[in-house]
Amino acid sequence: MVDFFEKLNNISFFAQSTVVMCYVSTKNEIDTHSLIQQLLDAGKKVAVPKTGENFNMDFYYISSLCDLTEGRYGIKEPVVSTENFFDPSAYDNIFPIPVVVPGTRFDIKRNRKGHGAGYYDRFFGRYGPDRFYKIALCREDQLSEALDNVKPHDVTMDLIITDCGRII
Repeated sequence: MVDFFEKLNNISFFAQSTVVMCYVSTKNEIDTHSLIQQLLDAGKKVAVPKTGENFNMDFYYISSLCDLTEGRYGIKEPVVSTENFFDPSAYDNIFPIPVVVPGTRFDIKRNRKGHGAGYYDRFFGRYGPDRFYKIALCREDQLSEALDNVKPHDVTMDLIITDCGRII
């Protein structure tokens, strides 16, 4: 299995970024628990998602994996307070904010299919997708030549890294 932290750190602006947004994986996704720990150990501020009403989602800083509790859909989410809210519109950096995005299927054109609720597409739409550098981690068997039913509102990824180390 590829070391995703090492692959990501080879991207210069990722290595220079002080903040990384990252999903908290479930058992059917590429494991991000070790990636999150490596990011925290490297001194990065890590913001993870919490889902809310009307299919909205916000991100909150965590300082440890212990800051997570079971949330909606059985997914680990951050304990929320006003002090740990991450506001992407207030992020002042010359680079886009790196965000590691989950998905169930991907294609070589960097299209992604999520779990069907549109949380990430809505989130990117709310702040503008160009504010983020969207990175998907996937298994080779999740990658195909082309996805069916790609919709105009579906946000494409900027980069896909497979578990075999292939970069698309």
